[in-house]
Amino acid sequence: MLDLESLRQKHAVSGVAASVFEEGNPCWEGYSGKADDAHSVSETTVFHAASLSKPLFAYCLIRSHLRGEISLDQDLGPASVEWGNSEEILTQMTIRNALCHTSGLPNSLKKGEPLVISSEPGASFRYSGVGYDLAQKTVEVVVGSSFTDWIGRELADLRIASRFTFEPEYEGRIAVGHGRDGESLPDRPRLTPVASSSLYSALTDYATFLQRVLGMCREGSEESRILLTEHVSINSEL
Repeated sequence: MLDLESLRQKHAVSGVAASVFEEGNPCWEGYSGKADDAHSVSETTVFHAASLSKPLFAYCLIRSHLRGEISLDQDLGPASVEWGNSEEILTQMTIRNALCHTSGLPNSLKKGEPLVISSEPGASFRYSGVGYDLAQKTVEVVVGSSFTDWIGRELADLRIASRFTFEPEYEGRIAVGHGRDGESLPDRPRLTPVASSSLYSALTDYATFLQRVLGMCREGSEESRILLTEHVSINSEL
């Protein structure tokens, strides 16, 4: 279906795994290039999924919300325990705002930098990794569990993937980064799992997750209603 090898070489990518969907279901997958200096990319290769962490975290939170464990309308005030002098700001926004990128918070913050919002929470779209990390901390405080334990239970309950983790534990199977000349770069795993960007996943596992989400959307489930609700208009022409 795709000449993945030609595409990989054309765009100077060292290794790639791709899945194609048709009518909500994966119909083709392919692998090309190298995961590291000793291994080719294959169905067992685990990738640092970076911001693909966010949809999975959001989906788990929606399921938790529907079970009554934590509300999407819970404000982010509990996260102020780790963000000094920020409670007044954080109580103005909710987990729902964070997941929809309508908190007004920036994408990133340097250590010690104060929290500042660019707009009233819920008023406009602004991509924010900080919002997701604050939602993570709020979950930890409200649920009374570490993020690692909470997300571990959620992922186990999904029963769709054995290679989802927010903590790298796949020595020898993780695709490493590569420089412009194709040389392998040392992997720099995060010491602390974060909801916004530390997911590790194999292609087939993430594709199965997307298949489930698309299936829910076709069925019109409550999860999909929450997922597809429009909160702000980004581009009326889309």
